[in-house]
Amino acid sequence: MSWPESVADRRMLVFLAITGVVVSGYVVYAVRTAWGKAAAKRERRRPKPTAPVYAGAVPHAYLVALGVGAIRAAEHAEPVDQVDYTRMRECGARETVPRTLRALLGGGAEEPGAEAALVEAVLRQRTAVGPALWMQALAEFATFRGLPYGERQQLLTLAMDIGRAEDRLRMSGLLGPAEIVPSLLACQWADGVHLVRCAMRADWLARPQGLEYLARAGELTAKWYPTWSTVVSAQLLPALLSDDAEELAWRLPVARHLLDDGPSPLRVPLPTTRSSCRRTTR
Repeated sequence: MSWPESVADRRMLVFLAITGVVVSGYVVYAVRTAWGKAAAKRERRRPKPTAPVYAGAVPHAYLVALGVGAIRAAEHAEPVDQVDYTRMRECGARETVPRTLRALLGGGAEEPGAEAALVEAVLRQRTAVGPALWMQALAEFATFRGLPYGERQQLLTLAMDIGRAEDRLRMSGLLGPAEIVPSLLACQWADGVHLVRCAMRADWLARPQGLEYLARAGELTAKWYPTWSTVVSAQLLPALLSDDAEELAWRLPVARHLLDDGPSPLRVPLPTTRSSCRRTTR
């Protein structure tokens, strides 16, 4: 095709070429966006795996972090015993990752989120005084705060619900006879470990920074929890308290696998960094 001689024709040709490039780019972008949304939708609808996946990795410095994040890794069919996720997956919005990680594993790591605050407060009362004086301490706490009768009863009922949930975990063989759940914080640390591994896989988080977060998760877990069974039970407690039968039908057998399978990180004893204000036994 010959180049037009008139200026107007040449301008029109350039305009059409630019328009074609812009439209093509938009089509490519739209296709990629639609493909990504479809892939995320398929991922959400995919049945959860019935057993954890293992890579046979040798235990290493981030073993405790992998242990606290094992249920989340199992949920996405990722090897629970290696740092690197094998597939790209949805991690949320990239710009929110730094702020979320600071809340989950940074300065706010030992403070519960709003949805877990009440349960965490009840658990910490038991940690402070021991199981024998737990109900009395809650009653005194309610009186000191001037809580209305309804809220006071709600607090005591929640404590009884926690006790019943722990009894169910004992009957299921997931919690030892003398063990109690010291905190729900393992739930948010598990979310943090999952986000770190997602973000590193997507190159949204520098690997050295990601490994620092994993080391932090390991230190926190060893500080707050005496055994792996209490770590796992903490992550099962919310579903038990809300009576989420569907979630429990998946989590309970996966938790048993993680505690019993030979390659599981949870087979390596949890390091003990004893703290008298964090550990309570019957």
